[in-house]
Amino acid sequence: MHQNQNQIFKHNILKPVTYILLGIIILAGCIQIVNSYSSKSAALTAVGDILLDRGVERTIERNGFDSIFSDTKNILRQSDITFGNLECPLSKRGSPSNQKYTFRAHPKYASMLKQVGFDVLSIANNHSMDYGNKALSDTIDALKDADILPIGYSKNRMTAVKPQIINKNGIKIGFLAYNDVPFHDVDKMPNGLTINNVNMNTIANDIKAAGKLCDIQIISFHWGVEYMKYPTNRQRQLARLCIDSGADLILGHHPHVLQPTEIYKGKTIIYSMGGFLWDSKVLGADKSAIYQFDINKTSCRLVKTIPIKVVNGKPSILEE
Repeated sequence: MHQNQNQIFKHNILKPVTYILLGIIILAGCIQIVNSYSSKSAALTAVGDILLDRGVERTIERNGFDSIFSDTKNILRQSDITFGNLECPLSKRGSPSNQKYTFRAHPKYASMLKQVGFDVLSIANNHSMDYGNKALSDTIDALKDADILPIGYSKNRMTAVKPQIINKNGIKIGFLAYNDVPFHDVDKMPNGLTINNVNMNTIANDIKAAGKLCDIQIISFHWGVEYMKYPTNRQRQLARLCIDSGADLILGHHPHVLQPTEIYKGKTIIYSMGGFLWDSKVLGADKSAIYQFDINKTSCRLVKTIPIKVVNGKPSILEE
């Protein structure tokens, strides 16, 4: 009788202790999982303007596509995501617009850009529609076929701007791209496929809406004044409006020269990344950079800036 009572007593005491220990083990495991999940990050590399026409194309034809990226492709390939601004349509169709400079390149270059590391390309700029809507459509198709995400376009001028989202290492990274450079009678073109132009009445709402769909928002702007080494008041206004609305990183291009990097409310603004594949002889246009970022679910941090010198359209790493 006493033996049975002792067994019952031990059982009643040990049972809750066992549950407590089991609970501690489960809780520790959950904490480890949460910590592992929150510590995940993604690497982003960003560069500026990519021109595949004019002098750059002549260099490619002379030396081969791979040679023009021989100094930089390893860096571009290392990141989880590599971004640039594609400064020309990839098409064999269309007629040139009435702009002073019009660019166009062969669609075959899309797969070559993928091979050297590019994952996301903005087409929201003042040259993407140099050869009209059909050439823009060809560009989008060529990039998608090459497994490159094109950003910065809409089905028509009335379509709401929505983010393109990449899920990388458990982080939802949203991209929005806008053009803020006036160009050839875009409003007179047929209301079909077009690029995203800045609308000051709607851009804040674009970003707030996108914030509900992703963890990190990256905004690409084609803006400013060519070959000006400092941002305009308009650039500063737009960048800060975006960050105030929820953006985490601003990537600027179009001036074809480097402009300053600024930290606003803990977020990075790069006003101009310079021309990456570019052939201008203007003073300062031969200086560019590769920007590297570490992204987690709550922040996007600039970790390294690699100086670049561009000669005959080819970017080369400067000795640090």
